[in-house]
Amino acid sequence: TASQLAALGLTVNTLNARVAVSDGHGHVTLSSASTATPLVVASHYDSAVYILDAVSGVLLDTISAATASHAGIIDQIAGITTGPDGNVYISSQGNNSIVKYDVLTRTLSTFITSAQLAVIANPASPGPAGAVSTRAFNPAGLRFGPDGSLYVSLNGGQTATSGGAVIRFAMNYSGATPSYTGSWAAIATGLVQPTGM
Repeated sequence: TASQLAALGLTVNTLNARVAVSDGHGHVTLSSASTATPLVVASHYDSAVYILDAVSGVLLDTISAATASHAGIIDQIAGITTGPDGNVYISSQGNNSIVKYDVLTRTLSTFITSAQLAVIANPASPGPAGAVSTRAFNPAGLRFGPDGSLYVSLNGGQTATSGGAVIRFAMNYSGATPSYTGSWAAIATGLVQPTGM
């Protein structure tokens, strides 16, 4: 319910059968208000994902970096999206990775590693050949496109020269389950701190 989310420091608004949840720091998550779909809420500062029943508001599960089984996997969540497989994909800024939350097993795993992202954006001098930013990747907004690729905004910084970009990650599929091919392309660069997608 709205009061339960408020106790977590989150606010809820409903618009056109979609639920918008905000943590008050500009991080907004949209989820379906369908009875068959749980409401998935990400919180940046406590590095947690809350799974709620979309109808009753009952908290079904909390996936937190504070739990031993998830330590180091998520840190400073900046974006979430649902994949074509029905699982939840998370931008983890604190450790520069993309994480997958399996809704059936309720487990987290690293989907795209920080080492894979470091090829694209790296503060090392000189950085890798072809890197689009000299800052850490800092993944933010993410979304699977109609082409099956995963699009992620690179939150480079607060100026047009700090390396903000949108990156397309190519996927292979086994049924509806995506896996990263290792191939990527910058589709927009020179952006000022892109966050949503």
